[in-house]
Amino acid sequence: MTRAESLSKACVELGLVCDLNHSVRLTDAQTVVATARIRELGAKQGMLVIGRYDEIEPFMQRIRELGYGFSVLAEPKSGAAFDIDSYKRMFRDWGWSGPLGAKPSWMR
Repeated sequence: MTRAESLSKACVELGLVCDLNHSVRLTDAQTVVATARIRELGAKQGMLVIGRYDEIEPFMQRIRELGYGFSVLAEPKSGAAFDIDSYKRMFRDWGWSGPLGAKPSWMR
C-alpha cells in the first residue's frame, strides 16, 4: 500500500477528508503538490503530507502564512501492515483544526 493509499484509508476509517495530490499555489510562479491534505488536522487550511523535506524546505514560511501545517512521511516499507492506531496517534499529534464541536472521540 502506498503512502497516499494508506492515508486515504485511514481518513475514510476515521471520518476525515483527505485531498490527494493537493496543489498549493505559493506565488504566481511556484506551486507545491502534496501527497495529501487532511482538512481537519494541523492548521486552519489543513495538514499537508509531503514525501521529502527538500520538496518543502524553501517554502516553509509561505506555507505557514497560507494557513497550512505540514508533515513529511516516507513511503511505507513494502509489505507493511496497515495500523489504524498508528494513524490515530499521528493525527492526535498533529492536532484538531476542524469545526468546533466536531472533534471525534478518538482525538481525545
